[in-house]
Amino acid sequence: MNHYLNRIQRSLDHIEAHLDQPLRLETLAALACYSPWHFHRVFLGLVGLPAMDYVRKRRLLRAARLLVESERPIIEIALDHGFQSPEVFLRAFRRLFGLTPSAYRQRGRLPPSSGPARLSPYPYHPYLGGLTMQARIVERPAMSLIGYALRTNIHEQQHEQEISRFWQDYLGSERERRLREVSIADHEYGVCSDFDPAKGDLSYSIAVEADPAASVPAGAQRHDWPAVSCAVFSVPPVTDPSEFSGAIQQTWKMIMEQWFPQSGYVPAEDAQCERYDFGNAMEVEIWVPIRQAD
Repeated sequence: MNHYLNRIQRSLDHIEAHLDQPLRLETLAALACYSPWHFHRVFLGLVGLPAMDYVRKRRLLRAARLLVESERPIIEIALDHGFQSPEVFLRAFRRLFGLTPSAYRQRGRLPPSSGPARLSPYPYHPYLGGLTMQARIVERPAMSLIGYALRTNIHEQQHEQEISRFWQDYLGSERERRLREVSIADHEYGVCSDFDPAKGDLSYSIAVEADPAASVPAGAQRHDWPAVSCAVFSVPPVTDPSEFSGAIQQTWKMIMEQWFPQSGYVPAEDAQCERYDFGNAMEVEIWVPIRQAD
């Protein structure tokens, strides 16, 4: 596990030392020796915030302290902390503190003391245990998928809300009927792919396995998956449908927090997915392409 913690801690230390300089997700990922998408997943799991949201929060806390302790112009503080304009700074500041920068300065109170994140190993005892995530390692065969795609963004977990709405709009719709007509298996897939680290954008597709010669319905796309080794995890069942999305997100978090650091594997570059059973859409498996850790 320590190499996971050490790599993310290295990125945290770099962030803290360069808050007044440009910081990019792909640069932080390279520093941790991970792909941008894998870095996003691991950072979120270990720190609790997406990397660039963490950067923004650290900058705002330091800017708030400067507002109280100095008389520097607000626009100067904003630009020195990586905000492109006073308007962007004002919106972000008010969202975090509930006040405009000028009102915060007038109030004259320092922000709560909050140092940079420090990571420590999760407790694990070779006899008493402590690691609860279980996975099976399988070879996912090559397959052809057809599905509908959503372009979304990881900023402030925007993608979680939008993907949830995407599924709500899809289930029971004409688009679902069209996909089931071309499906050759009893599963639907939710597929994450095409991550853009500069913008934080990614594509999420609801798809089915189809014959390579099948016609693609209007508005849908085809995606050919290569064969790849995968770690497969089962999402714990829930009785209340309103808890379903949260159960999936919590499972992803535990995969990155607990399973990968102990596993000897890292995610491969292939698309990750959730697999849903046609007979019971609330029975979900998470399929993560893997390779041996360096």
